[in-house]
Amino acid sequence: MVTEVKQVIVGVDGSAGGRAALRLGADEAERRGAVLRPVLAFAPPEGEGMERRWPSPPAYRRIWVEAAEFRLAQACEQALADDFPGLVVEPEVIRGEPGDVLVDCATADHAMLVVGTGARKPAWLHRHPVRRHCLKHATCPVLVAPAEEV
Repeated sequence: MVTEVKQVIVGVDGSAGGRAALRLGADEAERRGAVLRPVLAFAPPEGEGMERRWPSPPAYRRIWVEAAEFRLAQACEQALADDFPGLVVEPEVIRGEPGDVLVDCATADHAMLVVGTGARKPAWLHRHPVRRHCLKHATCPVLVAPAEEV
């Protein structure tokens, strides 16, 4: 069990659950004197399989990254505002399936992973439940934040 947490990785997607996870992660990072690392994972609009088969032009790839960076910055601004003035925040955009990306990020020593509950949809609509994947595969402590009241 990890006794000292030096970085808190938070899965961010722009949802209410993601904002709640970001606030919970910021609280944990501030309380522990750790770095907050919000991570937004993204995939090409048509999926990785189509992208491998028919690669998109580099201009499209730049647009995807810029859009992901904008969503991450917006989520951090909405969730954190000016409530955590001394907190070190290192946001990162990574291409890949969210569950895999978050688990890979959380393999560092002294890490904690925070995820939201996700959108309220019927179970059959969830393609890859990120929360469940992280709870099953992460080797560090995982906190799940309930969605904010909208």
